[in-house]
Amino acid sequence: MPKEIVRTDRVKLVGNYSLATKARPGTFLFVSGATPHDAQGNLVGREGSYTDRMRTQVRQVLTNLKTVIEEAGGTLDDVVKLTIFTTSMRDFFKSMDVQAQEFPELFGSDFVADPWTVTATASTLIEVSRLANTAQLVEIEAIAVIGE
Repeated sequence: MPKEIVRTDRVKLVGNYSLATKARPGTFLFVSGATPHDAQGNLVGREGSYTDRMRTQVRQVLTNLKTVIEEAGGTLDDVVKLTIFTTSMRDFFKSMDVQAQEFPELFGSDFVADPWTVTATASTLIEVSRLANTAQLVEIEAIAVIGE
């Protein structure tokens, strides 16, 4: 799916995300919040330090997101917007290496706050007091545009 990162020097970029992503005509896919459950429905990342649990859950959530999008006929390159809910902004940021290394289509391959070189998908990060399951630390929903 052809998509274009919108860039301007009139708005300061303060993180590793694009200001906006322009999508060409195609089929819109709205993905409900992906949760950190494995294929058997078990919540992963219940043991270890809070940071380790966050990293495990982020990896599972993004894997589930990828699976759903591929099942719909798309790829992570088709994602034009992410909304990320986390119970700890601090620990979520500690999982940035997982995001960049394993899911560069969504987060770019490096942390970049330069609007002219960033390749990360448009996104919003929201810290919440809790999610549906009290042991759940992160949930991510997505919008993708598949094909033309």
